[in-house]
Amino acid sequence: MRGSDVLVVEDEPNLREFVARVLADSGFSVRTAANGLHALELIDQARPDAVVLDLTLPGIDGFEVLERLRSDPANATVGVVVLSGRDDRESVERSLRLGANNYLLKPFSPWELAARLEATMESLGLGRGRTAESDSCARTTQDKRGPA
Repeated sequence: MRGSDVLVVEDEPNLREFVARVLADSGFSVRTAANGLHALELIDQARPDAVVLDLTLPGIDGFEVLERLRSDPANATVGVVVLSGRDDRESVERSLRLGANNYLLKPFSPWELAARLEATMESLGLGRGRTAESDSCARTTQDKRGPA
């Protein structure tokens, strides 16, 4: 996972920066977006390996971001971990139906977020089980993207 590109979508600035720092400290390359529209723009510019997505966002909410993300077959292997304060069954089920790979409630522990993200990526073949060839391809792709 070291160097995997993760997009953190969270409207609350302090939490967004905290999540970004936790993931960067865990070896991820992190970009951030404060709203759903910006997230979709960043995804279109350079598809991340994974997205950590809040559901309550200004403008386009997390459900719509997830729906739009999954409507493009090219995004099938983008891992999505929903990070939300919504603990109702409907939100969890809707997120999973729309294609989220994992759901984590706020407040959360930093190690659990990193572990869930890592497990999500491994389940999609983006984890430790990668081959040298896929790692080389990922580095080449990242080099073309430039710094995150």
